[in-house]
Amino acid sequence: MTDATLRLALLGFPVTHSLSPALFAYFADLAHKSISYKLISRSIPYEEGEQALSSTLHCAFNELRLHALNITAPYKLRVGALCQANPQYPRPTSTEAVNLVWQQDNVWYATNTDFAGAAYLVDFARISSYQLPVLLIGAGGAAIPILETLYTRGIDTICCNRTNQKAKDLAKKYSAQYLPFEDLPTLRDPIILFSALPHHVPFPTIPTDIIRAAVDVSYADSALKKLTLTHGIPYISGYPWLFAQGVANYRIITQDTTTPLPYCSLEALLVKQPKS
Repeated sequence: MTDATLRLALLGFPVTHSLSPALFAYFADLAHKSISYKLISRSIPYEEGEQALSSTLHCAFNELRLHALNITAPYKLRVGALCQANPQYPRPTSTEAVNLVWQQDNVWYATNTDFAGAAYLVDFARISSYQLPVLLIGAGGAAIPILETLYTRGIDTICCNRTNQKAKDLAKKYSAQYLPFEDLPTLRDPIILFSALPHHVPFPTIPTDIIRAAVDVSYADSALKKLTLTHGIPYISGYPWLFAQGVANYRIITQDTTTPLPYCSLEALLVKQPKS
């Protein structure tokens, strides 16, 4: 490793499945840059207080000497509360969740490129071409970029979540319909299914014959992927989201706006993935 090496990392729990090291290795190869990318898998419960999380950020930037730190679940909101918005890369006003943090003059700045990822995934999956309502299941941090994208595309959306009030609030905010979680098994009209659930969460019961296509926020093997494979339902994983937000992160971190970063399929990326 040389002094010119760009030092990056991902903080979350768990992160062992992350494709970010392979993705940034791909960017580094295209841009002829030296990039080091570490995975920081750390469980920091709420009850430990935010001092433990703050100490982790201090260590990342001052001891590991990172140039930037990606943030994933379950820390996007918690880290966002510790950071400031940057005038050049402001946080979207609809969320305080962040996925990219950097330090300047001992101040942590952050932004969220998940909105670029969600928009790319919605277009990649050609959701609007189906001319069917989208049933979004889940109301966590990933749901907001999805809903904003669907709303701006003028796509009819139905919000559903195990906690009904969360789904009801999101439906009101984004002019969507609301479906009580307990009513999922009673659906009869065709829909496009969009899951904002973590990959390890069991998928709720839903009539599979009404699902014309399914889109997943997860790029790892998920309960939704298994469901679609069993029933022969067209399926798009969350990998295009990962790729697009990765490109946005790379551009911000490096200020390199000219190197072409063409889409690389998941299969091709796995072939390129560095051996551990």
